[in-house]
Amino acid sequence: MESDVLISAEHVSKWFPIRRGLSDILLKRPIRYVKAVDDASLTIRRGEIFVLVGESGCGKTTLGKLLLRAYDLDAGSILFEGNDISMLKGAKLKEFRETAQVIFQDPYASLDPRFTAWDVLSEPLRVHNIGSTKEERREMIFRAMEDVRLTPPEDFLERFPHMMSGGQRQRLAMARALVLQPKFIVADEPVSMLDLSIRAEILELMFSLKARRKITYLYITHDLSTARYVGDEIGIMYLGKMVEIGKAREVIEKPLHPYTQALLDAVPEPEPLNRFKEREVRITGEIPSPANAPQGCHLHPRCPYAFDPCPTKYPDFKEILDGRKTSCYLYEPVAPTAKIKKD
Repeated sequence: MESDVLISAEHVSKWFPIRRGLSDILLKRPIRYVKAVDDASLTIRRGEIFVLVGESGCGKTTLGKLLLRAYDLDAGSILFEGNDISMLKGAKLKEFRETAQVIFQDPYASLDPRFTAWDVLSEPLRVHNIGSTKEERREMIFRAMEDVRLTPPEDFLERFPHMMSGGQRQRLAMARALVLQPKFIVADEPVSMLDLSIRAEILELMFSLKARRKITYLYITHDLSTARYVGDEIGIMYLGKMVEIGKAREVIEKPLHPYTQALLDAVPEPEPLNRFKEREVRITGEIPSPANAPQGCHLHPRCPYAFDPCPTKYPDFKEILDGRKTSCYLYEPVAPTAKIKKD
């Protein structure tokens, strides 16, 4: 029986070494690392959209690239359809990448300006040796362009990216991901560079493709206002670690982690009568550098609920409610006897 889990990451980490100067080498200073992803775990089921949310620099994109095996893992494992892909090399890795594609954030940078739309869409087919004739490949390209509503395809095939609007470029980028008929797509903030009038149209297009092509998405964003609209499950990330995972509606309506609560507080209020209502500020200060993350719970210097255990040891990421997971000492069987004194 086929499992309903398509891809899962188990305690994955990716640390990037910081370049050292001559004085660091001569004085034999230890190598420092940017802990972009640090012991993160998630599970994505077939046909779902898993939304990964967090501030810029928290490691969302790096985790997405790990799932695509664009980066090698420093620790942990990734299972795709029950098979460990963590150590794949050569032909096996190429075979996996045929089933897992990406839509990048910036359609102005992700498309080669020297390539026409035909070149952009035919290149993946040539790389993976799909389609025995030019006519067969042409049919596959036309089908992908029609799926993203670049119609009629003949009008776009000879266009270069600079001859298209931002929305058309992102549709072309989506068609490039679809032309190989993948099972899994990482959509890295695919609408953040687009006009507001086009965003809803692109998101609706992703919905329709999910149903028609049975595609599973990892949707990366920092915008919680769209997370509930597009997602089946939401994962919240902070400084390389997952801090909360749950069904989209439950996370939005009843957030468990203080960081999730703070992100929701920052979402603009559409109700005109509440425009001037004073809003609660749950966390203060800037996000620390991932190269020098605080000891213990990474959020504790900014958290209004921090108490004794928070600065000493990072909480385990555990299930609190049915399907809801979080890492917060508020849900540990310890009494918050003494809050940390804030300056």
